[in-house]
Amino acid sequence: MKNDILLLRWWRSEQELNLATSNKKSMTASDITLLARKILVGIIVTLVPFLILFGGLWLTKNVLNKNRHEGSSVQTTK
Repeated sequence: MKNDILLLRWWRSEQELNLATSNKKSMTASDITLLARKILVGIIVTLVPFLILFGGLWLTKNVLNKNRHEGSSVQTTK
């Protein structure tokens, strides 16, 4: 009985292996474009938060430096 179960498992795994190898399909042009689009969207989704963060830091730095320079350029009169 145990040998029958092992044989059945082996035979079933052989069938699954044969099905997996017999259903090989090559990638079509639409598959490649879909993959490229997904990669591009992933890159954009990753970069947008960084651009927002560093853009905000750059803007803050420029605004603070501008205010500092404007404050120091005021001349006092006697």
